[in-house]
Amino acid sequence: MQTSITTVYDRITNPGIFSVFSHGLSFYIASGRHHIMYDLGLVGRLLIKNMEILDIKPDKINKIVFSHGHSDHTGGLNALLENRTKKSIIPIYAHTNALEAKRAQIGKLRLWNAGIYSIKPELKNKIKFNLSSEPVEITPYLITTGEISLDERIEDQNISSYFVHYVNGEWSIDPVLDEISLILKSKEGLVLICGCCHSGISNTIRKAESLVNDKVTTLIGGVHLYGAKKEIILQIAHKLNQDFKNVKFFFNHSIGRRAYHLLRKKLGENRVNYAPFGKSFVFDC
Repeated sequence: MQTSITTVYDRITNPGIFSVFSHGLSFYIASGRHHIMYDLGLVGRLLIKNMEILDIKPDKINKIVFSHGHSDHTGGLNALLENRTKKSIIPIYAHTNALEAKRAQIGKLRLWNAGIYSIKPELKNKIKFNLSSEPVEITPYLITTGEISLDERIEDQNISSYFVHYVNGEWSIDPVLDEISLILKSKEGLVLICGCCHSGISNTIRKAESLVNDKVTTLIGGVHLYGAKKEIILQIAHKLNQDFKNVKFFFNHSIGRRAYHLLRKKLGENRVNYAPFGKSFVFDC
């Protein structure tokens, strides 16, 4: 069985393909009868435009997975549902806490809604949320990592005081426990597909390998290192070289230019590359 993974929404463009670029992330994963959107970007009309460019029909989609509850990964939901004519209900897989209130904050000012946008009432009967903090099978070859707990975050985690969530009656810094990555079980090893990797790159790889009796060979997606200090990036590079020297990385979304170039320098040009809009990967499973 072949499985393809295509970047549908990203701020990093592909010189060979016209696209509408924007902050946010979305992947299209096709595997036999399974047609999955992993995240839906920030702006719905831009998501639909990019799907049109890549000839991905909204009616073809039969599963959605949200990496976490931030709006730049879920914002296109209403638009996708509005552009579907099929009446079949789409399951949405996400962490138990993905629907909690989230905001972006500077100091004590809570600025904009950083969580999942309200779903239009007329569209709610088109979806069904399947929420779990445990690993979930999406296809026979594709599973979620489930929650990566604070105890499992041995190395640096990519958490920002910029994001807060509302729990126990108050706003507090969000550790993004609702983030889940995808693990593809390919014949050549595990392929890890990440939304933002707030839990930390090494922690996420380690979690994947603990769930499946195999090694991660490829990581694709965002790792939330823009704005990270040089010393933090170098520590991450050292750990990846030390513990995961055979993993190849294809970054996009939240990598940041400084982190990308530092990691490429320290890990090697053959191991670090971009996964821009329109970039496709095909794996035998």
